[in-house]
Amino acid sequence: LDGRLTASPNDPCEGSPAVLTYVPFLTKPNYPVTYNWLNDLESIATTTYQPINVFNSGAYWMRAVDQYGCYVNTPTEIVNVVKVPQAYVSGGNDQCIDVPFTLSGYAGSDPNLTYQWSLGGTSILGATNATLTQTISTPGTYNYRVTTIMPKAGGGTCTDVSDVFTVTVHGLPSAPSAAFSMVDCDQYKVNLYVSSPSAGKYNWSNGLEGSSVYAYYGGAFQVTYTDQYGCQSKDTVKVPKDPKEYMWIFPYGCWSICKANKYTVTGPINHVEATFAQWDYMKQTAGGSTSVHGGTNSWTTD
Repeated sequence: LDGRLTASPNDPCEGSPAVLTYVPFLTKPNYPVTYNWLNDLESIATTTYQPINVFNSGAYWMRAVDQYGCYVNTPTEIVNVVKVPQAYVSGGNDQCIDVPFTLSGYAGSDPNLTYQWSLGGTSILGATNATLTQTISTPGTYNYRVTTIMPKAGGGTCTDVSDVFTVTVHGLPSAPSAAFSMVDCDQYKVNLYVSSPSAGKYNWSNGLEGSSVYAYYGGAFQVTYTDQYGCQSKDTVKVPKDPKEYMWIFPYGCWSICKANKYTVTGPINHVEATFAQWDYMKQTAGGSTSVHGGTNSWTTD
């Protein structure tokens, strides 16, 4: 009855069996009629056959019993089951074209643990970290998996593969159409608004939010539209500045000129944001003073 146990393999992956087999020492052995299988001091099975499958780590041995009730105990055989952390992908399912996004497959701090990411069933070259960052330029649906990998002491590896994680990459929304209207010239209150707004968020460069907001100064205002997927587009509107902002550089005062000559006085600004199209000046002659209006951005004396 003398013999020993073998385990094949000694380091199975979790969920796979180690096969325990009784191997007699003699070339013409007297095989047992009963096999009592034990893990340390715990009986796990009694059979009339062998081999058997085990799925847990342990120190296994067997009591072999013949037809006369005689028995022998085999030496211990060690089985170490290699456990692999469960593979799981987390991240956002909705992404935008040309915007980087990151998926996480973190499965623990074991220094022996490695990863492999795949897209559409094909491994991504060099994607062996716990996280994966991608930038995609074509709208569509993309299926990712991550595999967690643990090495075996005797060589080889054990793995676990995640479920498919689907990322839908959306195109950018149409740019908003920003516009403005003057509400109150004295207060210089300006209504900034988006023509035909869509569902989503509108954020203005002055810190306000909404498809219609108010400002009290001129300049360039940018509006950023964010749709339901987090994708963004932008537009800019230029609002003329309050004329009061230019008063400090307006020409003013009195000039004496020679009647035989003509002189041109040019205003301080002439561009798209602010065009001063009218002069208001007093003309002093021997006959008295008169108020004169006219000109565009310059005035030429009589």
